[in-house]
Amino acid sequence: MKLGLAGALPLLLILPCWQTPEDVRRASIDPELINRINVEPSLRSFDGVLGVRAMRWEGESREALFAWFEDKAAALDWYYSAEHVDAAEAMLTKSIDRQEEPLAHVADDSGPLLIIFYVAADPTAEIPDGLSLPLTALSMEIYQPLPGGTSIRGRFTPESVEIPHHARLLER
Repeated sequence: MKLGLAGALPLLLILPCWQTPEDVRRASIDPELINRINVEPSLRSFDGVLGVRAMRWEGESREALFAWFEDKAAALDWYYSAEHVDAAEAMLTKSIDRQEEPLAHVADDSGPLLIIFYVAADPTAEIPDGLSLPLTALSMEIYQPLPGGTSIRGRFTPESVEIPHHARLLER
């Protein structure tokens, strides 16, 4: 199956990896491109998103964005949203063939999904064919809450996501 540019990176949830304006200049990247692919603000307010957390490795051009969706339908709504499509089109310079539909192996009644998007960049590297940025790694991974675990005075997962049999200790 051939999809347009938006089908190339499942659920693109990218943050810019360039920490300073100097990083952007050094990599000869249009700052407007960085703004266009930064979908974190729109993701935070998107219907069906239960919570978003961002992580940046200090001193490195690596980031991860953790987004919790109500279910598969909400994740697919984001995937096909104008925000995601625009970011994917800005990031990719050619279409990519996919062998299957996004989330094809996730049950429709799956419940909450945690989707992690990881991106690494090298502002000094050549821009790879097919991309508009000097990325060294892209990864999208899907997880679900499993029963159990313990939290002390708070947890990483948003409170709106139920975790069965999760022990809460020393609650505030």
